[in-house]
Amino acid sequence: MQYIAVVLVLLAWSTEARAQYFGKDQLGKVIEVQVVIDGEVKDDCLPQPASLKTEAELVMRRSGIKVVDKETLESHTLEVNFTGRQLAEGATCLAYLRLEIWRFEDIDDGTTGLVLASTDAVLLTGPKAGFQLQLREQVNGKATALANEILKARGR
Repeated sequence: MQYIAVVLVLLAWSTEARAQYFGKDQLGKVIEVQVVIDGEVKDDCLPQPASLKTEAELVMRRSGIKVVDKETLESHTLEVNFTGRQLAEGATCLAYLRLEIWRFEDIDDGTTGLVLASTDAVLLTGPKAGFQLQLREQVNGKATALANEILKARGR
């Protein structure tokens, strides 16, 4: 049993190191994106979180950027990350929203790392009744700005 533990520790040490790098030149390399969502907005402030993914996908497609359902060797990941809740007992919601585009690739030193091409975030408050729409509009605006930056970096 002790032998197995030692082998597992050695295997863990021998795996590739992973780090995060920022590479603005990555935007020009974006050929296709896989849009993923991650997060939770509590208290019914975002009853349909999948609508944020749909919004980001629509913006990318309308901009001429290919959207794929599964990660490929060519794809970057566009992550729509969010967290939030209702404030106190009122009818106001608060959320943090972040869009990042990244991919794993080999780095110059021979390691594999997460290369972040772009990140943009905002903190929002608004009435609960229209908060879903407010978040979708923010995703639309941020995804549009990102798509424009990708196309600009590609030379279009």
